[in-house]
Amino acid sequence: MQNVYFPQPTRAESPSKDGKSRASRADGRSGDEFRGCFMRCGVLSHAAGSAYVEFGQTRVVCAVYGPRAETNPRQTKGQPITCEIKLPSTMATFESEFGNLMRQALEPAILVNKFPKCQVSIHAVVLEGHGSELSAAITCASLALVDAGVEMIDMVAACSAGEWDGNIVLDPTADEQTTKHVLVAFMAAQGQITHLIQQGKLSYDRVQEAISLCTDGCAGVLSTMMQMDEADFTRRLAQFPVVRKKTHCRVAWKREPGANKRPRLDVSFSTALETFLEEYFTPAESVRIRKEFEKVHIVDHGSMDPHVEL
Repeated sequence: MQNVYFPQPTRAESPSKDGKSRASRADGRSGDEFRGCFMRCGVLSHAAGSAYVEFGQTRVVCAVYGPRAETNPRQTKGQPITCEIKLPSTMATFESEFGNLMRQALEPAILVNKFPKCQVSIHAVVLEGHGSELSAAITCASLALVDAGVEMIDMVAACSAGEWDGNIVLDPTADEQTTKHVLVAFMAAQGQITHLIQQGKLSYDRVQEAISLCTDGCAGVLSTMMQMDEADFTRRLAQFPVVRKKTHCRVAWKREPGANKRPRLDVSFSTALETFLEEYFTPAESVRIRKEFEKVHIVDHGSMDPHVEL
């Protein structure tokens, strides 16, 4: 398989140089502990697939449209997967970069040969950013792809680790997130890394430690992905049960008659987001999120393909 990396076996952790315990984090977590996760599929009624993910106070909602015929091949340059992400105003300059990184992390897991001359569009909105925003967006997009019935080899989970207070810590918060960190997008059932990002100068041993920490974290995130809202998720997975074999784990896609029909576009994307905020957030949280995006105008052009415009 192209564009994947097989990580080395996890090695025993080495103590930090200063002898400190890696448990001394501001929120009380140990160095290899992930923040609390919450996940749900099918949160936006008008999309082919959608999902909502929380990594601590980092909150992301994602919608997937397609597969469908390419509407503008020149603009998308013939790419079968397109990703757009809207970030809080303090991170807006990274939107284009994050969109490209999301696509690179997800595309190796998607069986693009199953929909030739068609395209899958992924749109994510980071409602609140408190660290590891890209990891949460990749994980959320993977769940939305499952919800949309897009054929995949395996679900993709993403985790990040960074150097903080002289130690490598998993799932850094905004306060812990420094210029030295590693992000891993991982297919746990396959044991393959679809994308690896390193920022800042880290020694070889520190990079290997971060990768090992991230792959273990991704396995835990995948477990949470599989255990969320059992009745809701089981109904979706029943259409494409995972078939485990000795050499690989492939998704067999068995859909009910008529399941491939495009859902009716009954609400605009902006209206769907408003309904979502009212259902999943307290009034105070909704007001805070709306203030963050008060300058963002989300326009629906009637083609099930929302565009975020400033």
